[in-house]
Amino acid sequence: MNLDPTTLIQIITSAIVALGIWYKDIIAQKIGIKKAKSDVASASLSNVQKNLDIYQSMIDDIDARYKLKLKEVEDSFSETITRLTHEVEGVKQINKELREYIEEQKVIINKQSKRLDYFKKKYNEVD
Repeated sequence: MNLDPTTLIQIITSAIVALGIWYKDIIAQKIGIKKAKSDVASASLSNVQKNLDIYQSMIDDIDARYKLKLKEVEDSFSETITRLTHEVEGVKQINKELREYIEEQKVIINKQSKRLDYFKKKYNEVD
């Protein structure tokens, strides 16, 4: 096979261009894959950050709810303590009045008992 130099140069040039294009495609695919991997990693990190932000907002919300509920319980507890203190004072006052009344009744019963004894002795009545 006799090849003239011009044809040979054209064949070699075409082969070099084909190899260059083929090699460029391989490089582009590798860069594209690496770029895709870096995009996936970036997107993954972005998703992780978004999830962390969501969890942080949930924790902040729970914390705020907890503090609010704790404040409500403390207020309710204080109101209950105040109310019960007043009720205990009222019960103490009633108890004091009842003790005084009992003492008055004891005095009256004692007087009645003495009168009864007097009349029994006076009229000689026996039970």
